[in-house]
Amino acid sequence: MAAQTENGTVPWKHSLERAITLNRQLEFSKYVQLATVDRNNMPACRTVGYRGMVPDAQDSNRCFLQFFTDCRSDKVDDLKHQAVAEVCWYFPLSRDQFRLRGEVKILSGESGSHGAYEDLRKSAWTQMNETSRQLYEAQTPGTPCPERADHNDLESYEPQPLDADKPSANFVVLLLSPTHVDHLILPPPPVVATNRAQHHESILQPAKKIQRWRHDLNPSSNTWSTKKINP
Repeated sequence: MAAQTENGTVPWKHSLERAITLNRQLEFSKYVQLATVDRNNMPACRTVGYRGMVPDAQDSNRCFLQFFTDCRSDKVDDLKHQAVAEVCWYFPLSRDQFRLRGEVKILSGESGSHGAYEDLRKSAWTQMNETSRQLYEAQTPGTPCPERADHNDLESYEPQPLDADKPSANFVVLLLSPTHVDHLILPPPPVVATNRAQHHESILQPAKKIQRWRHDLNPSSNTWSTKKINP
């Protein structure tokens, strides 16, 4: 039976933050798989960098997962077609897997795209280093590379510093608001006993089982329900 959570509570948030903390020593643990639907109604999946969790200023029962991208990328075109996505995120040290699905807000340079989140995109751009900012002024993602480039031109090229207070027109912040979260917890791998005493101790210990939880946001009541389900 599903358990209802109190208003203003996001039930999966603590579990995700805990997994992030336990795996923070792994550089690659901040990368997730983001799946969208393209204009041909075909699935599209790619790896993106997680940029933090942002509270929803308009709804205490929701929060956003934040990602940065280029407005010229395929994923933005996909999200303009269908503004939904799913993230799959595995943490190898704690052996947690999260699948988070929901609607996506696109914060771009287009007029009226920000609403209540006007300052969020500007703040993200200001805190970014110059090397990262330059990526948004590079050639259009997915277009063919030039066949040849003059070596002297490449050596003499020096990118001009970008205004830290004015985001590039190509810079986009994606905010995923999960409404369905699937949390799978795998047991730790078995430990090989090095002597007889350890072997007997391991036999007496209860086997840890796979656990799986599902969290769903009810659109009519705007409250979360949580239930334990079979793996």
